[in-house]
Order: sequence, then structure tokens, then C-alpha cells
Amino acid sequence: MPKNNPNWTRRLRLLLMLCSAAILLLTFGPSGAAFGIFANQTAIAIPAGGSDGPANPYPSVITVDNLPGLIIDVKVQLRGLTHGAPADLDILVIGPTGSTALVASDACAGTVVNGVTWTLSAVAAQPLPSAGACPSGSYQPANYDGSDGDNLPLPAPGGPYGSALSVFNGTNANGVWQILVFDDQAGSTGLLGQGWALEITTAPALIAVPGTGTSGIANPYPTLLNVSGQGGLIADVNANISGVTHPFADDLDLLLVGPTGQSVLLVSDACGSPDLVDVNWTISDEAVTLLPDTGPCVAGSFRPSNYPGDSDVFPAPAPAGPYGTALSGFDGLSPNGLWQLYAVDDTPGSAGFIVDGFSVQFVTQPSAITVPGAGSTGIANPYPATVDVTGRTGTITDVDVVVNGVTHSRPDDLDMLVVSPGGQAAVLASDACGESDIVNRTWTFDDEAALPLPDATLCSSGSFRPADYEPGENYPFPAPLGTHSANLAVFDGIDPNGTWQLFIVDDLVNETGFVVTDWQVNITTTTGGGGAGTRVGLYNPANALWLLRNDLTTGEADTAFVYGGVPNGIGLAGDWNSDNIDSPGIYVPDLAFWFLRNSNTTGEGEIFIVYGGIAGALPVVGDWDGDGADGIGLYIPATGQWLLRDSLTTGGAQISFLFGGIAGALPIAGDWNGDGIDTIGLYNPATAQWLLRNSNATGDADVSLLYGGIAGGVPVVGDWDNNNSDTVGIYVPDLAFWFLRNSNTTGEGESFLVYGGIQGATPVTGAWMGSGPIMVSGANVAASLTQTNRANGSSGSIAAPAAELAPHLLAVPTLAPAVAPVLAQAAPSIDVVPPELNLLNPSAPLIAPTAVPGGQLLEQAPAELGDALIGP
Repeated sequence: MPKNNPNWTRRLRLLLMLCSAAILLLTFGPSGAAFGIFANQTAIAIPAGGSDGPANPYPSVITVDNLPGLIIDVKVQLRGLTHGAPADLDILVIGPTGSTALVASDACAGTVVNGVTWTLSAVAAQPLPSAGACPSGSYQPANYDGSDGDNLPLPAPGGPYGSALSVFNGTNANGVWQILVFDDQAGSTGLLGQGWALEITTAPALIAVPGTGTSGIANPYPTLLNVSGQGGLIADVNANISGVTHPFADDLDLLLVGPTGQSVLLVSDACGSPDLVDVNWTISDEAVTLLPDTGPCVAGSFRPSNYPGDSDVFPAPAPAGPYGTALSGFDGLSPNGLWQLYAVDDTPGSAGFIVDGFSVQFVTQPSAITVPGAGSTGIANPYPATVDVTGRTGTITDVDVVVNGVTHSRPDDLDMLVVSPGGQAAVLASDACGESDIVNRTWTFDDEAALPLPDATLCSSGSFRPADYEPGENYPFPAPLGTHSANLAVFDGIDPNGTWQLFIVDDLVNETGFVVTDWQVNITTTTGGGGAGTRVGLYNPANALWLLRNDLTTGEADTAFVYGGVPNGIGLAGDWNSDNIDSPGIYVPDLAFWFLRNSNTTGEGEIFIVYGGIAGALPVVGDWDGDGADGIGLYIPATGQWLLRDSLTTGGAQISFLFGGIAGALPIAGDWNGDGIDTIGLYNPATAQWLLRNSNATGDADVSLLYGGIAGGVPVVGDWDNNNSDTVGIYVPDLAFWFLRNSNTTGEGESFLVYGGIQGATPVTGAWMGSGPIMVSGANVAASLTQTNRANGSSGSIAAPAAELAPHLLAVPTLAPAVAPVLAQAAPSIDVVPPELNLLNPSAPLIAPTAVPGGQLLEQAPAELGDALIGP
């Protein structure tokens, strides 16, 4: 749990507009498959005469017409087959373009077939058997080596023949199809009593891979998607590859190039040799797995997948490598411009296509600062950008300034000036970084950095001293007049409270840029500073995975590790060693075991305690004595008894009292009044009522409020605004919504984020970042999604629930094995309620809140407060 300390944190500007988001999905090309069954029901005698030789007719033909598009799948039906020795049969199918497939040869030895119908399909579960029974059913084509060779007489083309039906994929289905049946051994005869049939699926394929032959570049190369008129900057992008069809997908290399030249290798040398037929892939950094190396590959969402194999060579006009391996390489860029997909088949022998081309889906957010605000020179918008610091004590001993996501086509044009509430000013950057484009750079300006921001060379992200290469720049009003130093020490010794201002000017025409997400001031004062406040996280018992986030904003996990996995274990977090950092713990009710760890990393338990074992008791964590270290505790709902222990050792309860006993109410703990001691409370989901107590003793509620009432909502507690007092919050697992409030009063949610949505995962909160300066952010940026459909030329926003964002906003790394603490010897379960501390008294009243009208416990929220008292 968070402690009472002067730790300061970034003032969060949360994504309160997320509920009105829209989706931006840009698609290259149309979609629409066609399907037809074509049959020739004339019986085929096998052989035409005698007991070996060609059948009659030889060939039998089917004419296909009016089937648009290119073939993506062919199935061949052999209807009513009767033969005394089916292994004698060689059956060759010839398509309109001359492609051939020997769909059956030397199969089903040692058996007789009588009136069976075989459907030969590339996606069947198994091939025709080489021997044994071959009843009616669906089979993959099979060409087994016989002693006779597969030499079909004219008009069959010369061999050798492959057996894969995928040879027809990507060709025109219309025209004359032929089947040639040959009996290559004397002694048995038969017939196809109902002839044969074709089941053909086609689609208007947009990309042929390769364009010609069986290896090389695709046609078109590249495939283009032009995006225009979209606001905001990319916060996340997914690429959808639709209708991938290829007989040897390992040959495929796919490269996505953005409008400003950034490139990401989406797929290379994945999926092995199994046929792919009309498979859709979503390539996303947030997907759980890669495409498999050796296959088989199915439709789904996958991370960019590049396996060692043939060299990844994309001929011009594709950019030269090396290529990015994560789609986050596009973050911070405008989605507008020409997107390009380069596809290459890197090995001869097979060919395929991509039916519906590709699409790109963006999560965008407005830029916090546009430079210049209008035209191609002048002041930024806003001018100035501001952040407010309030309620801080002491005077400044150090200031760092972070500018996140700087993008500009000529950074030498940029002049940046930061001004304190008292009017002191320092140049951060002026005429630095030369004339080459920079994209999504994050700069930390720090007097203690090793080097200044470079003058004329390309600038990377990093920590730099402020740099003014052409002193005397003019910053228009309302910036302060005069010449300003490039030294942040000018702020030392002043009061940090008030409005800080960032003035940015573009001092030369023709080039533009922006600051993507935010800027912030990191301030250390004489009172110590420190801390990042309470943050959120998840524990997934199914795989022992912890996913922690360092900001109270929608986004991905900042820390992931594996710890736990004990059956029925409950995840919790606390500061076990007084280092101001909360770390994980597991409580196992069945065993009364507590396993605690002092770092947010994969590893074994460092603290082991036996405490509990009371049926139905629920765990709580808090600093019960104000010593900076959290203790453990239990709440027994049936009796309203609390049993708290300050020491992280096996033993009995050190604090015991009564409070609650309300059916369905859940225990919580926090420092409600900022006195440095955590005390207990209850949340009743049925009524949305919170009952908080400022001492760990029997008595009435000191604070009562209404907040929540969302079905399935789980209570969470934390110092969200880092003011040294804990307040309430709700996590809704089904929606991945967090609703947080900065005061313990009835009202609406003040902070909202989307994070989680993993089935079975439970919320945890804590100060994951530990000590540090105040970090105050200067952005109020709402993520949005917008949908544009290139196929019909439409463009516009659509409403979408924020819950749809959840799968894209949580990165789940490849899981390590679950780690359980290693115990030398399991200690026995003990009862933590010594007789002398058992305060249960049938005559003792249960606790009623005093802060509600009439002193009565509210059975439901007042009608005027609505069904749910939280909202973004």
C-alpha cells in the first residue's frame, strides 16, 4: 500500500474522452469470394476395354464459366467409384491453364471399393491411405511410389506430376477442366458410376505473390494505400493481411512501409510448408504469440514474426534494410500519406496471392503541441503549453524537463523556452539537431547530463544538457523579454507551485512538426520529493503473470514478470521492506501460507509466513503501525472481525476488532486521512456504499460515501494524485475499465483508464516506481480511433465502446514458467486468533455508518445519484 511520505508524482491528465472513441481502419481494395460446383455425371469406365489402360472417356471434361476472380481453393469429387484394385489407378486433373495435379496414384492397396465417393481437398485432415480401407470421405490427394511409374498416355502432358491442388490457386477457373483416369495394372476393372465434379472457390485477389513465375516480387509491388484527412498521431497500429493463400507460406516476406519511410517486417519465413487457403492475419504488437515457424498457420492475431531463413531482400523501390521488428516504430507519426506493402516470394517452386490485400488500423491521439500552430513558421499551438503545480512544499533543488515525441522535418528551426511560475526562464533547445527529419524523439533536458543536445547532427532520444546555439532568439509575447540562459539551475531555490510554461517557436519557413503526447517538469525540492503515487496492475492466476503499469493512463504494461501460480492463491501487493516500492505477494487461504517478494521480477518468494486458515476470511494489506512497512491481515465477513498483524512473521493477530458484518461487503485498507497509518474499510457492491474508518478499532464509520454500483466492479484503493491520502476506485474486469476518484466523497469518477480485460485476472495497486521527483505532465490527450473504408471511398468516425480498445492496449510477453516459492518444509496451518484476542461477542453491535442521513445504513444509492456513481 502507498505510504505517508512526501513522494511526489506526475500530475496525470487522463483519457477521459475514451468512451467516445472511434476506429480508424483503412483498407486496400474490395472483398467478395465466389463459389461454384461443376459436374460431369457421365460414367467413366475403367479401363475402356480389357483390364488395364486408359478409361473411357479419356479425358472426361467439365467446362467452367462465369466464375469471377482467381481460384483460392479447388476440391475434386470422384463419384461412385467401384474397382477391384484401386491401387491400380492414376488420376490426373488438368486445369484450363495447363496446370496438373495427380490427385490419386497407387493408393488404397489391398482393398476393394464399391460405390464410394472421395472428395479430394488440400484442407482435408489426412491423405488417401496407401493401403487398407478407403471408404467415402474427404482426403488430401496422395501420390504413392509404385513399381509402374506414373506415365499416362496422350493426351496427358508429360510428367512428373505433383499432387497438390494448390497448383490451381491464383489461376482463372473458367475454361475446360479435364480428368484422365488410367488403370496401370491388368486384372481388375471398375468405373466412376456418377462421374466427377469440381468445387471451386474464387476471389478477386489483389496481390499475386510472386507476380510471375514461382519466386520474386509481387504484383503490384508495392501495394499502395493512401491515407488523407485524418487527425491526430499514431499511438498504435495494426496491419491486417486478408486472404493469404500460398502452398508454401514459408516463402512469403511482407514489409510494411509508412508515409515517412519507417518500415516494419511483418512476416518472414514463417508457417513452413502446409498450404494456406484464404487465411486472415492481424499483425499486432499486442498479440500474445508469433506466427509459428514451421506451421501450420491459422487465422488470428500475431506479433510481427521474422524467422531465420532465406535473406530478407526487398528489391527497389522498397527501402533498404535493416527493418523494424515492431509496429510501435510508427507511433507518434501522422497516419496521413502513402502506406506501402511490399510482398516477395523468396524461393522458387510455388506461387500464391493475397485475396483482399491489406489494411491498417490505427489508434490515434491529438498532438499536445503543434509547431507552428499555423502555416510553416511562427509560434506553436498552444503558446504557451502549461502545467500546474500545487500543494508542494520546500524550494527547488533540481529541475529536469521532458519533451515527449518531438517530430519535425527540420529540427534546427525549433526554439524552446521553459518559464517558471515566478518568471525565471531557461532555453531548452535553440537551433540544434541540424536539418534532417526527426521522428518521435523524447528529450530529457537535465543540467547533469553528459552532453548537450547536438548542434548540427541528427538527434536521437535521450538525456541532454540544454543547448542554445544561436543566443538572442526572439520569443513573442507572452513569453518574457530578454536574453535567457540555457541552464536549468536558474530555477533552484524558488517555490515550485504555480503555472509552468513551455514556449516553442519555429523560426524558419517551410517546415513543420509537433510534440506528440506531452511535456513534463520533474522537480526535486528541499523536502525530499519522491514517489510516483499509486499505480495499477493485474495478477493472472492462470499463468502467474503480473502486469504493472507506471502511469494512470490507458496503455501497455510497463513491467511484466511471473510469480505465484499456487492453486487458489490470491494476488496482493505491499511494501514489505520499507523501500517505498510495492511488490507482489500471494496468500493461499487453504494452507494459511503467505509468500512475499521484495522486487517486481520473476523469482522465488523471499518471505514466508503462516497466518490464517480461517474459512471464508479475506486478506488485506496495510501499514498498520506507520513504520513504512506493510503488514498483513484478515477480514471475516460472517462476523465482521478484523485480525491484523504488523510483523511479517508467523504468529497470531496483533490487532483485533469488529467492524462490518454486512453481507457481500468487501474489505479494503488505506490511509484515508494522510496520517501515515493504514486503516480499514468496506465496499458494498450492492449499494455502492463505502464505509471507511480512521482507526483500527471497533467503532462507527468515520467516512461514508457512495461510489460505484457497476455490475462486476471490484474495489481498488490508492493515492492516485499523490497527495499522501488514499482514495477509492473501481475496476470493471469485463470492460477493462478503471474509474478512480481523488476524494472520499460521493461523486463521479475523476480519472478513467482502460487497462486489462484478461479473463480471470485480478487487480492490484501499488507504488511500483518508488522514489523520484515530482513529474507534472502538460498534456490532456485523448486517444481516438476512426474508421475509413477505402473500398467505397467513405471516410468518417463511428462510435465504438472503449472496451474494444482493451485487447490492443495490453502487451503480454512470452510467458516464462510459473515460479512458486521454494519451501524447505511446509509449516502447519495455525489459527491466528488466540483466545485472549477473540473479541467476538454476540451482543456487540455491528458497525453502522454515522455519515449518512439518520445514521442508517443505506440499502441502495439514492435515486438522484443514478444507478452508478462513476463516470469518466
